[in-house]
Amino acid sequence: MLISLSSFLFNLLKKSNSARILFTSSPASYFHDLRGFDKKQLTTGASIHNYSSTKCLSIVCSDIFADKLKKYNITSNAWHPIGATTPIFQRCLNETKGGGNIALVYLVWFGARILTPEPRRAVLRAVYLACAKEMEGVTKGFFMPSGAARRPAIALNEHFCQEVWDLSEEVVQLKREEKL
Repeated sequence: MLISLSSFLFNLLKKSNSARILFTSSPASYFHDLRGFDKKQLTTGASIHNYSSTKCLSIVCSDIFADKLKKYNITSNAWHPIGATTPIFQRCLNETKGGGNIALVYLVWFGARILTPEPRRAVLRAVYLACAKEMEGVTKGFFMPSGAARRPAIALNEHFCQEVWDLSEEVVQLKREEKL
């Protein structure tokens, strides 16, 4: 879980003059299924079926880290590469075989093969966000290759975001001294 890994790295990050955390999201985050969000969604792990929800939760997690870590000069941002031709599309096709969404999956796969860059090109924005002098001190952003992106509406709901954070701390069983 993102909260667990990042929390355990916190002391190391504090030693840096200006550490940066960068969460990778996806345009799929806009198609999440987080209505009726519950603990089960945090404990089932990522799959093609809840991929969009986990990518939306990455944005939520990034924003909360930004708020909690700003006083330590640690920034946290999220980004999405718009897309990249990675094996996730093939896994999606394999999981959907025999299901009703097969035509849509093939359409997305075909579009991705034509319209999205190779992973090496897609990652250039992430490198910029993580390393560029211009990004120093920028926190709680959500970016795509061309610049700032609009968050999914649910990621703007502060009550929902706090619920996710509290539930995440419970699921990973953080001790009091490990919490931010």
